[in-house]
Amino acid sequence: MAKRGELFGRLPAQVVEAALGRYRRSTIRYPKVVDGAVVERLLESVIVSVAESLHPADPSVPTELDALRPGSPLAREPEKAAALVGAVLAATGDSGFDVMALSLAVRDALVEVSPSYGDRVALADFGDWLAAVAIESFAAARASAERERARDQLEEGLPVVLVTPEIPAAFLLGTLDGDLVDSVLSRLLLQVVRVGARSAILDLTGLVGAARNEVLDAAIAFAAHRKIHGAVVVSAVGLAALDERCWREALVGQGFSWEFETHFDRAVDRAIVRSGYRLLHQ
Repeated sequence: MAKRGELFGRLPAQVVEAALGRYRRSTIRYPKVVDGAVVERLLESVIVSVAESLHPADPSVPTELDALRPGSPLAREPEKAAALVGAVLAATGDSGFDVMALSLAVRDALVEVSPSYGDRVALADFGDWLAAVAIESFAAARASAERERARDQLEEGLPVVLVTPEIPAAFLLGTLDGDLVDSVLSRLLLQVVRVGARSAILDLTGLVGAARNEVLDAAIAFAAHRKIHGAVVVSAVGLAALDERCWREALVGQGFSWEFETHFDRAVDRAIVRSGYRLLHQ
């Protein structure tokens, strides 16, 4: 197949204009007002990358259309552009139908300027591949956004409270990764500093996998903080026997001032006494 130049003599801007018209007329996308400037930039990013791949600055780089295959060096920049389109549309609230409509508009506009049947087949196949890349990027970006949203909701739902004006407490629930545990303990640290606490309570009754390394690493980092180590006694509440053994080895074994209680009210009683109060039980 003969080497090709810049989209068969057509300027990329002309191809972009044709693709924008196809997108506007598409029956696949959701019917809505099209922001021509935004869509044009997305179309341009893909079409220009294809043009530059077929007409590289380095003349030694092969520019045969049959070299424009999925995963090939020649396809790298168009694939990046298609992935970016999918991610951008995911972030702006568009649908997968919009991604597909835009991808097909690019494919059909490229095919339209191809002078031979072989070129049209090659660009149609490559356009389908770019559509798949865009859809995959769109889905991955949406899934990532959902995970972040769920993570934020989970973090906001893990309370850090004042049991008394001088005793802060944090509650860890569910299966949490090290970053989430670290975030909650950072909020507990802020409360400790704000009220000048001498005691703090960490309720672990509902934490799943409390002895995982990432959880213990977050606890050790919290315990080693200069505002905690040697200044605050932390009570860990509700650990199972095996988990408590791991926590003792990781914390008390390193000289940190931690206590372990089975019940939350017992931890509160001891914290109140450490704060200088005397409890009278009836």
